[in-house]
Amino acid sequence: MKESASAAVSWLRTNAARYQVDPSFYGNGDIHIHVPSGAIPKDGPSAGLTMVVALVSELTGRPVRGDIAMTGEITLSGLVLPVGGVKEKVLAARQLGIFRVILPKRNEPYVNEDLGTELRREMEIYYVSTIDEALALALTPVTAPPHHAAHSDAAASGPVTDVVQSRSRLAFPLPRRPASSRAASSARRSSTIPCRSSGRSQLNARRRLLHG
Repeated sequence: MKESASAAVSWLRTNAARYQVDPSFYGNGDIHIHVPSGAIPKDGPSAGLTMVVALVSELTGRPVRGDIAMTGEITLSGLVLPVGGVKEKVLAARQLGIFRVILPKRNEPYVNEDLGTELRREMEIYYVSTIDEALALALTPVTAPPHHAAHSDAAASGPVTDVVQSRSRLAFPLPRRPASSRAASSARRSSTIPCRSSGRSQLNARRRLLHG
């Protein structure tokens, strides 16, 4: 677990300018990564991807999407390595109401064996090979300049962040109702109004005849 946290911080120190983070962020304050239920022994490599996403989110001001879970071991060069226990982790995400999961690309061949047909149908699984790919999926798009921006470094390394931001905007678009469905609903609503009005007209006419 400590190795995963250390790798996450080291990778971000190396790539800080690419995400418009002040490269000296680690020298201006303390970084504490808290893992709940600390008294329970854990095997920590698969938490590396989650830790680095959390760090980048905190230092750039870009929230992590609330509808996605992730797992993966990371390297100092930014690769995402395969992990074990995929079935248990996917089931845990589904139990919490999360149906989108980021998994290491190298776990893909074994997913069909680990996950049943029904579970694969319910879940949306995204496979990544690098930390950059995971960040593009997990972080929300940029809406304001980052709080810890390094303006001079950002100007020199803009293309990388532009690519990541544009990919993030495309991730998980909200579904839109088809135009034909909207037109049909509108037609149904409009067709019911004359029926009610014509029914009232006929009732008023009968009253006039009876009391006329």
